[in-house]
Amino acid sequence: KLIAGDELIKKFKVLWEDTTWIQKETDYVHGDIGEHNLLHDGERDKYCLIDWDEAAITPHSRSTINDDERMRHPEVLRFDHLLYTEVQLALLYFRLKCQYCDGNKWDPSTAKLDDADTGDEDTLGKYRMLLNTEVAIQKAEKKAIKTAAEAVVQRAKAQLNFD
Repeated sequence: KLIAGDELIKKFKVLWEDTTWIQKETDYVHGDIGEHNLLHDGERDKYCLIDWDEAAITPHSRSTINDDERMRHPEVLRFDHLLYTEVQLALLYFRLKCQYCDGNKWDPSTAKLDDADTGDEDTLGKYRMLLNTEVAIQKAEKKAIKTAAEAVVQRAKAQLNFD
């Protein structure tokens, strides 16, 4: 079912704030923010994350075999807890926006985040490309991956009207 973009923005911004607040207050990282762990609380008309019982102080290292897993669980960001969480939130927001506002299928291997108005580069494509390099190269490219991840997060925050 399609939803209005402003409705998604309003609800997702609350989810983002709630998730990062819980993380800051408890020092626990959810670690697996995705559509499979997202519920809509109809009584309060807001999104909530489930599976907090699996949260950890440091996200677990994961075996990643596809672009979606590599982008959501980047090994080089595991110890930057806030960025790790915000990347997962940003990717979930873009997936939901694509599927439920725009009515398109989300394919993490080809999805783009470019701004035709400003001519900005494809921030998601750059992030994905850096993560597709060999593990040894990833370690050398840690700063570039972090910068690319921050760009993806900033694009989501701009659309969600964060100050």
